[in-house]
Amino acid sequence: MATIRRIGDSHEIAARWFWRLAEGDASDQDKRAFQAWLEADEANRRNFHSVAETWSAMDSLIAEHQHEMHAMVLQDTNDVLRQQRVNLRRRGFLAASIAAFAATVIGGGAWYANLPSSYSTGLSERRTFRLADGSTIALDANTRVRVRFSEDERKLWLDAGRARFNVAHDPLKPFSVTAGDRVVVATGTSFSVEQLSNQVRVLLYEGSVVVVNKGASTKSAQYVTTTSRTLAAGQELVLDDGKALAKASTETPDLSQSSSWEDGLLSFDAVPLTTAVERVNRYSDRQIRVDPSATDVRVSGVFKDDDSRGFVEGVTAVLPVTAREQGNVIVLTAKP
Repeated sequence: MATIRRIGDSHEIAARWFWRLAEGDASDQDKRAFQAWLEADEANRRNFHSVAETWSAMDSLIAEHQHEMHAMVLQDTNDVLRQQRVNLRRRGFLAASIAAFAATVIGGGAWYANLPSSYSTGLSERRTFRLADGSTIALDANTRVRVRFSEDERKLWLDAGRARFNVAHDPLKPFSVTAGDRVVVATGTSFSVEQLSNQVRVLLYEGSVVVVNKGASTKSAQYVTTTSRTLAAGQELVLDDGKALAKASTETPDLSQSSSWEDGLLSFDAVPLTTAVERVNRYSDRQIRVDPSATDVRVSGVFKDDDSRGFVEGVTAVLPVTAREQGNVIVLTAKP
């Protein structure tokens, strides 16, 4: 099975992908290549949705002639698809959308309907998105969230970074966020989830959430088990990699400080230096690294999120660490 080559402009490639997926027999390799192309540039996603919307805009016309078109497709499917491939080569993305409709009538195209939407931010960028159900997600810098809604579930995945979720209340459609091997489940609440290199942190601002291990059912109250953890407003659950959920620690942080990142500030209260640096690194291409000798050092203070050099100057002035430059990386080392 030939895969899509990355040739031509983004609109043409989007049309070719739409046709390829609409055929309904895309291989796993094709799907991975498509996902990579989709995530490589926001313009790719916009152009692909443009192709899909062109098909959607035909709905009223299709409704008027559905019987005739359906009969035409069933009369000689092979001839129709063969002709649509010719049209695709001749007329670009509009013909691809029409061809995709023909394939959809005979059962193709279902895979795209289940493709998660992706929301992301780059270095030193924060954005807020409103979802189809009325919920909002506020993304910290260098963060990526995928979203997929169905008739009975609202499923999200935090692949990197940190995000705050303000969930529209709907007890019949649980709202779940998967981060690593943990799943946070809510029906209407406000909470944040942060994915760190060796830890997941769940902070509840209001309402109630349940944290379960990945693989547990989230479609009903059955997810509340003896291995789940329920948070109350104001609590933060710290989930270390490799540690059982039942042994995860619960903290009660200052909520105003914990949400300061939404206002452009990074607030730390006796936070491990490695954690503080990981958060600072979301905002600068000048990365900081912590030497193993300084991993036990803890940081307190408030810093501007876009001033990594100010952070380095601050911690070296008051903490037993020194900084040295290695190329474009600043290394923090414990003082002898």
